[in-house]
Amino acid sequence: MHAEAHKDASDIKENVSLQNQLGKIDEEEGMISRGNKVHKDDLLYGLEDSPPWYLSALLGFQQYLIASSGSLSYPFMLAPAICMRDSDPARGYLISTIFFISGITTIFQTTFGIRLPIVQGCSVTFLVPIVAIMSLPEWKCPTEEQIIAARLNNSTGPVTDDEWSLLWQTRIREISGAIMIASVFEVLLGATGIVGSILKWVTPLGIAPTIALIGLFLFEEAATLCSKNWAVSIMAIVLMTLFSQYLTNVECLLPSVNKNGLTMKRVAIFKIFPILMALAVSWAICAIFTLTDYFGPTNLARTDLRVNIIRDSAWIRLPYPAQFGGPTFTVGAVIGMLSAILGSIVESIGDYLACASLARAPPPPKHAINRGIMSEGVGCILAGVFGAGCGLTSYSGNISIIALTKVACRSVINWAAVYMIMFGIVGKVGATFATIPDPVIGGVFVVMFSLIAGVGISSARKVDLTSSRNLFILGVSLFGGIMVAHWARKHSDAIKTGNEMLDQTITILFSTSMFVGGSLGIFLDNTIPGTLAERGLIEDHYHHQKEPNLACYGMPFLGQHFERLPFLPFSPSYTKNPIPGLIRSISRQSRRSNCGATQSPKVAGPNGLSGKEMGEGQL
Repeated sequence: MHAEAHKDASDIKENVSLQNQLGKIDEEEGMISRGNKVHKDDLLYGLEDSPPWYLSALLGFQQYLIASSGSLSYPFMLAPAICMRDSDPARGYLISTIFFISGITTIFQTTFGIRLPIVQGCSVTFLVPIVAIMSLPEWKCPTEEQIIAARLNNSTGPVTDDEWSLLWQTRIREISGAIMIASVFEVLLGATGIVGSILKWVTPLGIAPTIALIGLFLFEEAATLCSKNWAVSIMAIVLMTLFSQYLTNVECLLPSVNKNGLTMKRVAIFKIFPILMALAVSWAICAIFTLTDYFGPTNLARTDLRVNIIRDSAWIRLPYPAQFGGPTFTVGAVIGMLSAILGSIVESIGDYLACASLARAPPPPKHAINRGIMSEGVGCILAGVFGAGCGLTSYSGNISIIALTKVACRSVINWAAVYMIMFGIVGKVGATFATIPDPVIGGVFVVMFSLIAGVGISSARKVDLTSSRNLFILGVSLFGGIMVAHWARKHSDAIKTGNEMLDQTITILFSTSMFVGGSLGIFLDNTIPGTLAERGLIEDHYHHQKEPNLACYGMPFLGQHFERLPFLPFSPSYTKNPIPGLIRSISRQSRRSNCGATQSPKVAGPNGLSGKEMGEGQL
């Protein structure tokens, strides 16, 4: 007992010293918040603010377009893997389904989940294991001759539309089943609080390579789309760079209506709508060149190449569960999809921290992260049930837009979610966006994937990058993730353990760059000796000791009822291990009433408390 009292006093002295050092650090950086107030710095609208409805609608539409760039392009990247033809109108159905589910999940996330301005959308994180699964011999796309030869009636006629549809529908059922089962695991990780409990091992040097590799490893997809017309892709890249970087301080006179009537107001339009304007201008130029026949009939930048999708799409089409058939389940596909789930969890935790930083909010507490991961799992289950062909996660691209627009309020994200749901039901609208030329989408990919990679690398900004230890971990994680995943995708039949299911699982895991890089980063950072300051964990420790205002992460509506249930890991009043704590409290009272108990020697601590008193207070 005497040794424990000395240890308690020593720990408190170290904490006081650490607080003093941290206070000096934050004073130098100008980061200290006064009281519980978090300064918004240069934000135009903070987390709890509500811009005028018309501005929220426009900003929400921009966020929708940023999210739609990924949602629109995903079916085009998925189509070759599941044997879907370019002219198949089902691409429009996939787009509508993705929009619809993304909108529902986004509202659920901002209201009951992490409560940060984060858009949920179809993630390319899931594309890597899907491509790996579909690369297996039993799922490779057959040729027309093979389809005809496999007919039971020995017919030799051309392949029908129904036969082509059956090919991709059986594959998307396999994908949907794998996503559903793997997502149940994600829900359990959040609901049981396991995610919050393992946060101490998910460090910046584990988050940085995970997110960065999502952007870096998809360069092939971006290059493929850009190669269809490099001139158009470069135009889109230049416009996005010009609007988002060079013209951010340029203000334009725009009409404004107020109580004094119609007036002209200066608005930094390029700063607020950089992506929207670049996408609209690029699309419009391609449309003009198409109408004037400047683009030849074979030019892949034409806007009329997929007009049949608009023609064949219904005006109103409500996505429904199992619309492409009931999901199928195989162990290998489920285990392979778990790699995407684990990668998306690490990615989402990094996104939560990055979004909180950009929104000038305190770091999210464990209960909020648990709710966020649980909400993403629910969204992925819905995506599998509806046959979206992908899982949902937070969009790093939309988070990076906060840094460009300086708008971090929930209302804007909720407007974006409303657009998603609305355009997901109106089939013609979703199909119209499918006419955006692939080279324009490729240009958007270059910028957005670059931003994702940049956001990932910026996750290591608090790490001491002059340390050879940290440089080794970061470099090995990035290089190892790219190298191993590239090799595994090129040699999908190289792993031979004697068990086909195990071979598939290992191949899929090794083909996922973010899984390899993130695992390396987390393992190395937690096993190679290093100080808190060196590992970039000192600020998190400081925020934990300051106990900042976490009201922004509280649950609305039923929040007060959940606060009465501290044993729930997603409750705002969550207390780790409440039952053991109660047992210790009862045991302590019993010891106090025992007249034969011996008194431990007192060691003076801060405020005159003994080591024993301090220990009891901490319990």
